[in-house]
Amino acid sequence: TLDFIFVPKVAEFTKMKSFCLYDEPLALISKEPDLIGSKAVSAKTLKSQKLVMIPDSCGLAKVTREIFKKAKVRLNEYEGKAFSYSALADWAQNGIGSAVLPKSKIQSNIKSIPLMDSNNSVERIRYVAIGNLNSNQSLKLFCEHIKNTAGGIVTGKQIGRAHV
Repeated sequence: TLDFIFVPKVAEFTKMKSFCLYDEPLALISKEPDLIGSKAVSAKTLKSQKLVMIPDSCGLAKVTREIFKKAKVRLNEYEGKAFSYSALADWAQNGIGSAVLPKSKIQSNIKSIPLMDSNNSVERIRYVAIGNLNSNQSLKLFCEHIKNTAGGIVTGKQIGRAHV
């Protein structure tokens, strides 16, 4: 058994007790001429676009699929799967298809477009901790530590050890 897990928040976990650890905006990388000048895009904007994806192992693919499902738009996935976020960005930069990535995973020299929902809010990937009831207090303490240090972790700063 596991005391707690850390995952991107997807529909299958919505009924479980969870604590938000970190969230960040999603953005699109694309070489499609119709999208290059866009200030923002939505799943509906992308309905005819081919999207390159990564395998389901990290959760980004599931989150992306849920965004399209929520918008009632069929996701047109490229047949192959990239094995990393950087490969995904490379594929999009080389015109294989467009790619949805967390903003922190897009290099500053790569132009990206914010991904918006139907209410003009930026789509986000949310990482949550889900735990069993017996470890609830430890989970809360650990989540607070992660929240306080997540910004440093994402930017590559060295963070001290957690004392939980």
